[in-house]
Amino acid sequence: MRHHQTAPLVQKTIELANHAGHEFAAPPADAAPKLTVQQAVDTYTGQSNFQVPDGVSVALGLLTRPIGPDIGPSSQKGDAVINGIAYEFYERLAYGFMRDFRPPGSTLPDWKGQQWLFLDANTGQHLEGLSPPPDRSHSAPAGPTA
Repeated sequence: MRHHQTAPLVQKTIELANHAGHEFAAPPADAAPKLTVQQAVDTYTGQSNFQVPDGVSVALGLLTRPIGPDIGPSSQKGDAVINGIAYEFYERLAYGFMRDFRPPGSTLPDWKGQQWLFLDANTGQHLEGLSPPPDRSHSAPAGPTA
C-alpha cells in the first residue's frame, strides 16, 4: 500500500506563497509523527485505506504560516507570536500532499504551480489547502499594474 507508514522528509524549504515566512521546511531528523500518512489521510477523509491519487507526492515537514503583526488581545485563537509576528501555524509537524502543475523545465516559482493540502501529522486535522493562482496568460489585459 502506498504512503502506508511515513513520508520522506522535506529536504529544502519550500515557499508556499508570495510572502515571506509562509513555508514548508525540513523537520528534525528524529521527527516522530503520531500518525502514519495513511492514518492521517483516513482521519481527514473519514474513510479507511483512502488511496492518495497518482501524481500526488507526500512529504513530512514543518508548516509555518504567518498572519501578520501581533495586534495584542485581538489576535485570534491563541496564535503563536514570535518576535512580534503572529502565526496561524509555527513549525507544525505536517504531511504535505502536493501536485505540481508546472510544465517540465518551467521556471515559475513553486507557489505559482503547486497545489497543496496539509494535514497535522499528529491528529490528521486539516491545516491548510493552497492552489496556484489562476493562469492569466490567456486572458484579456487587465490594464496597467502598479
